[in-house]
Amino acid sequence: SKLSAGEKAGLAAVAGLSLVTLVGSPIVGVRWWRKHGRDERYAGLPPGTVPLPGHQVPVVQSDPDLPIPVAFTPPRIPVAEGGLLVDGKLETRETAATIIDLAVRGALTVQSSGKKDFRVTLLDPGKAAAPHEVVLLNGIFGGAGPGAQVDLSKQGSMVKAHQAMDKSVRSQVASRGWYRKQPSAAAAGGIGCLVIAVPLFSAFALGALGLLLLLPVLPVLVTFAIIRAKLGRGRRTADGRAVCDQVEGFKTYLATAEADQIRFEEGEDIFSKYLPWAIAFELADRWAK
Repeated sequence: SKLSAGEKAGLAAVAGLSLVTLVGSPIVGVRWWRKHGRDERYAGLPPGTVPLPGHQVPVVQSDPDLPIPVAFTPPRIPVAEGGLLVDGKLETRETAATIIDLAVRGALTVQSSGKKDFRVTLLDPGKAAAPHEVVLLNGIFGGAGPGAQVDLSKQGSMVKAHQAMDKSVRSQVASRGWYRKQPSAAAAGGIGCLVIAVPLFSAFALGALGLLLLLPVLPVLVTFAIIRAKLGRGRRTADGRAVCDQVEGFKTYLATAEADQIRFEEGEDIFSKYLPWAIAFELADRWAK
């Protein structure tokens, strides 16, 4: 009641504009994402499959709601590449999974008697098959020969080796042509938070007027941050989408399989064989049980 006619009109205009951006921003964001952000997929082929050599199959945009069938074996790619392909990130769990995978294949041994004891001993560097595995071994052992032992329990002891492996894995994935737009190593989520936080704190600093002016802009900023976070996973090609389907299908298997379903395979020691993938999927505890 204390506002002038001009101030009331201004408030009404801000409220109307806020309503328009609140409804319009998500609609525009979804339409843009459907056109420019989704993965590609081979039309008419089951998830996880690619055309036979010499066959031309049209490529369409992938339906994110398409059900991915369970895969009972992991794809024939290194576990680190699979981890990057799923979410566009190569985190410390992929590095840990690669170390365990190298141990399963006899490249090194791992000894641990507690949380503060994690020692690795190099046995046969020739068992490292992929370039990023060679890079990781060099980063851990510094080029030393078989018999070298390193304590990895110290904080920060794996930083340089992990960063070198990250760079190598991204280079490998780029050479395979799995991405139309490959995710960068920078965290997209952090930039998205800054996009919202900076204007918000600025508005608080300006007081009530700043908060009022921010209202119509906030839905736009939130939509932008969400899209940027989704783009952080990269845009996969049809080939990349097919391999990603295989990885996601195997993740479903590890997350849902029961003991009586896998007992017939115990002779192959699938526990050790699949453990690196369980680590990468954060399912190691379930797989061990």
